[in-house]
Amino acid sequence: MRYFPHHRPERGTLFNPVLKKEYANRPEERVRLALVDEWVEGCGISPTRIGFELPVPAAHKDARTRADLVLYDEAFRAWFLVECKAGSVAVDEAAAVQAAQYNRVIDAPWVGLTNGRTRTALHGGEPAPWPLEPRPVPSGADYWVARGFLGHGATAAQAACCERLYRGPAPVRWLDDPLPGWATVVGGLGCILSAGRVVLWNTGHIRRFELPPEPVDSDFILLP
Repeated sequence: MRYFPHHRPERGTLFNPVLKKEYANRPEERVRLALVDEWVEGCGISPTRIGFELPVPAAHKDARTRADLVLYDEAFRAWFLVECKAGSVAVDEAAAVQAAQYNRVIDAPWVGLTNGRTRTALHGGEPAPWPLEPRPVPSGADYWVARGFLGHGATAAQAACCERLYRGPAPVRWLDDPLPGWATVVGGLGCILSAGRVVLWNTGHIRRFELPPEPVDSDFILLP
């Protein structure tokens, strides 16, 4: 995962910037909103072209279910249907069958499956490369602040730490994932070497970075 949803840690929710609504912080929702972030921030797609939870008939009579995401072309015809799964759910044949059933109604030429870790695409029912290639991922403090990983007033060094944590060779996939191998835990404190600084926090899991109330000249930043 190279893009991330807008997280509201003070409320424990995710924010959908297209619908302007908050959602429960569930694994599948994180995957879906991360893909939306990729489309909008990385591919320059207008939010008006993205449809959420489109109702489709279910197997049982009078029952209905919903397609996760539908991306429309510039003429607002369904172009790409994507079924999103939690990271712990395999992108397998069963998921492909589910997406194909939805697409009998949506009738998009492209169908995609993703769990945030792996993704696959079908074009006309045949395996094909993922049809959208995003620009280089956004970085810098503003990106991480908007998604709830850093507090307001964050520094470039802290943003660089987020880059390594979440986009490095062995990235942490979410705020509550265990510490990566290159971080250490001593007496309940984790530490990361980043941009010449040591960042500490007081649990064995990654948490949102908060700035200290006063500027710190030391190479050590203590996090609550």
